[in-house]
Amino acid sequence: MKERIKSILDLEQISPAKFADIIGVQRSSMSHILSGRNNPGFDFIHNLLIRFPHINADWLLTGRGKMIKENQGILNFDQSADNKLDIDIKSDLHPHENPILETSVEKGTKKRVLRKIIMVYDDNTFEEIRPFSVN
Repeated sequence: MKERIKSILDLEQISPAKFADIIGVQRSSMSHILSGRNNPGFDFIHNLLIRFPHINADWLLTGRGKMIKENQGILNFDQSADNKLDIDIKSDLHPHENPILETSVEKGTKKRVLRKIIMVYDDNTFEEIRPFSVN
């Protein structure tokens, strides 16, 4: 799995330290994984897949399939005057671009920040999207 993680670093063009910061793990943990000393744990893999939703989990875990999920898009949020949240899905990104979702909703004088979106499909599966910022 360490070679696949290195491939993600190459694809995203980020350092191991920045990658560790993005997924919320210790930089030393990242170093141990890349050196082969340790294998990534559940939290590492979970955070990686949440922060990089375009990465194919099957590829990451088993090496099968393609690295990048197909038909990935980005959600654009547009606040209308009556406080309804309009969502526009765009798929014109390069497949490995990481969508960073930042939005807030003004309601009266209080600013509310979007924490998550849960999409429920007709087969009773669901997907959770958590906006995040990488600075």
